[in-house]
Amino acid sequence: MLVVVAVAVATAMTAGAALADEPLQAGIRPVDAFNYICLPCYGPYTTYPTAVAAFLAEVRRWQINPTGPLMTIYWNSPLEVRPEWLRWEIAYPVAEGKPSVGNLVVKRFTYPRIATATHRGPYLTTYRTVNALYRWIAARGIKTFGGPCVEFYPDRDSRTVPADRKTTLIAIPVRSNRSALFDEDR
Repeated sequence: MLVVVAVAVATAMTAGAALADEPLQAGIRPVDAFNYICLPCYGPYTTYPTAVAAFLAEVRRWQINPTGPLMTIYWNSPLEVRPEWLRWEIAYPVAEGKPSVGNLVVKRFTYPRIATATHRGPYLTTYRTVNALYRWIAARGIKTFGGPCVEFYPDRDSRTVPADRKTTLIAIPVRSNRSALFDEDR
């Protein structure tokens, strides 16, 4: 599964990056299903730093070996629900057969196709690229599954990367649409 997630991340990164002042470069990619282990989270994103620390502590405690980069799965949006109703997960892709342990739950990402764009810049500004990607999807008449929006963080150690150089891959599952341009059809 490392290869699948790594290829999806690398492919999307080569498709172009969205900076705060640059036009969005987006694409649609097929993706193989993969398992991930996550810490389910509820409530406002202001608890994110605490949740990440708890997740990473559990990963160390249970000696989890990720097969891909850290990711956050957003199941709804503060534009649609009250902050206390937000549902999100902090996760790592893992090998098939890995069981849930402690507070960590294993789930499967089964969406076959994703719209992607790469954001470069502070994590607090990824919403700009997320919103631009949703607009890009809508402008092409492509249908989403109504969630989730996934952020992959491919930087090996984000603490050493300057904020303006951080990389985030945004992935939104989309339905098949004949009018959409798929990379394999170009």
